[in-house]
Amino acid sequence: LCEKLKKEEIYLVITFDEVDRLMSNKKDGKPGSHGNSLLKQLLEVRKDLKNSDAEAGLTLICITNDSSVPGELSSKVKDRFGREGLHFSSYNALQLRNILEERAKKAFQPGVVDDGAISKAASLVARDSGSARRAIELLRKAGELADESGDDKIEHEQHVESAHQALETNEILE
Repeated sequence: LCEKLKKEEIYLVITFDEVDRLMSNKKDGKPGSHGNSLLKQLLEVRKDLKNSDAEAGLTLICITNDSSVPGELSSKVKDRFGREGLHFSSYNALQLRNILEERAKKAFQPGVVDDGAISKAASLVARDSGSARRAIELLRKAGELADESGDDKIEHEQHVESAHQALETNEILE
C-alpha cells in the first residue's frame, strides 16, 4: 500500500464507520486483536509516508457510537493515532420527526403513515436515545405490525406503541 501511494502520489483517506465492529468480537464480547493489528499496520504506512519525500499521505477516520472503543485500542495504536475526537449530540424530537417524514415518503405509500405516528415515534426515540437508526427501526416495525393486523394505516397509539414495546423486549432478550 505504501509503495503504491508513493508511486501514484495519492493522498488516501480511509474511513471506518462503526469501527467498534472492527475492534470487538461481538459473539463473545472479548476485545478483538484484528482491529488493533489492522490499525497499527495502517498507521505504520502513514508514518512511512510522512517520513518520505513522496507527495502522498494517508488519513484514518474512525467513527463509532460506542464510547468504550478508545479503551480497546492498544497502547501502540493510541500512541500513533494522534486522535482528535468530535462528539455529535443525539437528535431531538423535531430532528427525528423530519428524518422520519423523509424516510416515510420513500418507504410507504402516500397516506399510510398517520402524522401522529411519526410524531409519536420521534418523541419516544428522542426520549430514549436520540438515534435516527432507532427511530427508523421503530417506524419500520410499526409498519410491519399494521400490515400483520391488516390495517391500511400506521396509527400512533396502536402500532407505534406496540412496536416500541416489541423493540424494547427484543433488546432485553438479546
